[in-house]
Formats: sequence, structure tokens, C-alpha cells
Amino acid sequence: MQLVISLSSLLGLDSRNGLLDGYGTITPSVARRIIAAGDEVTLTRLLCDPITGAVMVTDPTKYRPDAATRHAVVCRDRHCRLPVCDARIRDLDHKHAFADGGLTRPDTLQGVCERSHLARSHPGWAVTGDADTVLTWHTPTGHQYYSLPHRRPGTAPAHPANSTTPTPTRLAQPPPTTPRPPRRAQQAQHDAA
Repeated sequence: MQLVISLSSLLGLDSRNGLLDGYGTITPSVARRIIAAGDEVTLTRLLCDPITGAVMVTDPTKYRPDAATRHAVVCRDRHCRLPVCDARIRDLDHKHAFADGGLTRPDTLQGVCERSHLARSHPGWAVTGDADTVLTWHTPTGHQYYSLPHRRPGTAPAHPANSTTPTPTRLAQPPPTTPRPPRRAQQAQHDAA
């Protein structure tokens, strides 16, 4: 059952009707009784535009992203955010584990393939940064790789030119102290020679 009602009406601050899916409009008092009577009621908050009613923000405390959030992340990332992977996005990964308080928002989610998502679940892997700009992947061996979302035509770079943020690319960029480039880069260098 889906019931949509404004928070102000639910709290009794105004008397705007709610909408019960499959039935139609209901009064705030009926909505409150339905919620109170339910044994397993789950409330989901949605921030809606007060003029158009369009959903602007969904509940970041839910594990699974809604369709709009998923679409936003897939459009931003286009393919797996693991820097050495260009596979199609299969999963959305919380850069900070949801079980440890991570929120479900586009800036805290990254698009990954199934293999990269599985690797991220193993000890020693971590991702830091902002998914809308630069993500840093930390490997169990201590290496760091940087990942940018795809730029849309006409948009500014992910970070200003005078920033102290490292200059990342979609390909793996080992930190300056790393003695050897990643395996894929070695193969590319060998093929070019």
C-alpha cells in the first residue's frame, strides 16, 4: 500500500488531503489512522517541489537507490569507476558502507561492475573522495588510483586548475612513489614499443 501525504498534514499542522494508491484522496485523520493501525509500516520521506510536486530528493537512509538516483549515477559515471576497468555499470556501490552509516545519494554512490563491487567488499579496499568529482581508490597493497566521472560537454573540469587535488584520469594513475605502473599500462607500453 502506498500513501502520500505532506509532513505538515501528517503532523496535523494543516488539512491538505493525502493520496492512497488505488483508492484516491483521503483526509489527514484517515491517513494517520492507517499509519497507526499498520503492524509493519515503513515511512519513506520524499522532498517534493511545492509547486510541481515532482520528487526532488529521496530518502538517503534507504539502502536501495530509487530509479532517479540510479539514473543520475549511471549517467554521470557511464562505466565502472574502478580506474582500470571500463566494464558496463552493473551495481551502485556506497563509497562508505551503508551498514556503517553511509547514505544513498548520488555523491556517495559510484557505478561499478559486478567484479569491482565484489573486490570492494574484501578487506583493505577503500574509496574516498566525492563521487561527483574525484574518487581515490585505495588498494590492499597501499596503492592509490584516481577516478573522475565522465565530463558532459560544456561542463567545467571536476576541480579548479589551482586546486591541490591530484590530476586524475580515467586510466590508472599510480602515485609518484609507486615503482611500477599497473599491469594494463605495462602491456600498453610493451605494445607501443
